[in-house]
This record gives sequence, structure tokens and C-alpha cells, in this order.
Amino acid sequence: MNIHPLKMYSLENKITLKEIAKILNKTSVTIYRITEYKTTPSPKLAKKISDLTGISILELLYPNENFKINQKSNIEKQHRSITICNNNPNI
Repeated sequence: MNIHPLKMYSLENKITLKEIAKILNKTSVTIYRITEYKTTPSPKLAKKISDLTGISILELLYPNENFKINQKSNIEKQHRSITICNNNPNI
């Protein structure tokens, strides 16, 4: 299994997962479980991680996938659609 992108970020930037958890206001257990592929972050947490690290949201939500450009584009569109629907109380 590949190293999770968040764990790779941690190693490359010499920041601990515990420090990342503190910055994100999450428990270190939550961040550890994400980096060990035991859970996937929620879209909201994936956005926060992405903003902090520059890792794409898709890479955080689907860390084991290798998307072709067209597939990635379609998934991003679907994700935006889901996000828009979830944020609109009238839908």
C-alpha cells in the first residue's frame, strides 16, 4: 500500500500528525486513522486539510485511486454538485 498523501506531507515538511491534528482542531487519532487508510475524511475536513497542505480534495477523499484527467474532472463536478446541494437548505 502506498503512503497516504497526508503522511507524506507530514514527512516532507517535518511536521507531526499530532501537530497537524492540533492545527485542524481534530484529535490525533482522527488524523492517524486517515493516514492509515482506516477512515476517509469528511468533505469538510478534506477541504481543511487541502487548504493547509495543498493536497487535492480528491486525493484525500480517494487516496488509492489513480484518476485519468477526464475521470477526475467528472468526479470533481459530482463533488461540487453534492456540496452545493448540501449547502442549500432549499434543495
